[in-house]
Amino acid sequence: MERELSEEAGVETHILILTSKRLSDLRETDTPFYLRLLRTGYTLKGESIEEY
Repeated sequence: MERELSEEAGVETHILILTSKRLSDLRETDTPFYLRLLRTGYTLKGESIEEY
């Protein structure tokens, strides 16, 4: 799936499966990554990060 998305988007992609706990951990332990994820991430299924 990552390869197909990368080819379609024309850029390297990575799929992350995030739970509310994992998002909380990222916000506390890796704030720069968490903020970049908010700006550049796309939700394929489920609640968007902005709703969290």
